[in-house]
Amino acid sequence: MDTIIVKIYGPHKFEIKHSSWFLPEIRSRKFHELSPTEKQSQHLYLRRFILQTPPHDGYIPKVDILETLNKDRDDVRYVLRAEFSVPKLIYGNSLREVWEGDLEEALSAFKKALANAGIVVDSDTIANARVSAVHFCKNVMLPRDIRMQEILTELARTDISKVVDITKKEFKHGGQSLQIYSGTREWAFYDKVADA
Repeated sequence: MDTIIVKIYGPHKFEIKHSSWFLPEIRSRKFHELSPTEKQSQHLYLRRFILQTPPHDGYIPKVDILETLNKDRDDVRYVLRAEFSVPKLIYGNSLREVWEGDLEEALSAFKKALANAGIVVDSDTIANARVSAVHFCKNVMLPRDIRMQEILTELARTDISKVVDITKKEFKHGGQSLQIYSGTREWAFYDKVADA
């Protein structure tokens, strides 16, 4: 397992200690404060608040707070969406692989990382958070005489059926990745050492 995206549905399941750490600054609203246009909105969310880098050392998950409209009950609900790398959370890097025995340590580290970002969430809420995506990974050590770029080039040339889409991305620091998409699955190949 590598990257996980979880959602925690508020308003009483998490507390924001530093609203100014978000862009724009978080200010919660009640249903009666919404404009008539917002009350009729069909969008997934009304506003999105993005956590900026808080003044803390260490790994901090990517966090968004989504202001959503619950039309069934005529109220505004806030959803915390967090994306994080489990190995970076536990070990400080993405080169080590995690396994199911690391679950308790991952939950504890996630709670601490959220606290460092000014977000208070209790352990039970974290353990029961809705997982919306999981990215599994397997690190493969290559022989010294094979370069990652050669493997990506060869994979990109593979003749695969029309149900598969292949995308190659180049990054500023000279790295690259290859994504292969098929339905709801995606495979990504890249050099983790160069990425680190």
